[in-house]
Amino acid sequence: MSERKGGITDAYRLFLQYALFITNLPMQYDVGMLFVLYRIRWRIELVFKTWKSILAIHKIRSAKSERVMCEVYGKLILAALSSMMCAAAEAYLDGAVISLHRAMRHLRVVAVSWALSIMDGLLSHARFLNKLKQDIARLCRKRSQKNKKTIEQLLKETLFPNKKRIHGSIRNS
Repeated sequence: MSERKGGITDAYRLFLQYALFITNLPMQYDVGMLFVLYRIRWRIELVFKTWKSILAIHKIRSAKSERVMCEVYGKLILAALSSMMCAAAEAYLDGAVISLHRAMRHLRVVAVSWALSIMDGLLSHARFLNKLKQDIARLCRKRSQKNKKTIEQLLKETLFPNKKRIHGSIRNS
């Protein structure tokens, strides 16, 4: 395929099949484990990147120490709540993976409604959270990639190689 037509060359396609890992981990870690650990590390970096781009955790708009602490704590609480809502949506979907970035963008859009539901009382807030969970599950699902396991699947297989999933529960094989 020609580069001029917007495609990639066969040589570059061959290059893409290789990965180089330089590590100081003990030899007991095999290549498969290194791959899983690298993907987990990359996922953690993406979480922080999402926090930076959506919550702006790297920007502080005040010089007073009390206001700085309020802003930092507020952003960290939002990050924790966002993660909890993603986990609730994933549980609602029985294991489908939610895109944290999409979910946090959605949460930013509904933030005022969320605050109003809190002020309306416990029942209103519970209804709002239930609908929010369903909306995140419907709107923020990660696109599945054929023949590519999720980090969660790789981690389970690596940490629990002798366990199989049977009717929603994990059992020893």
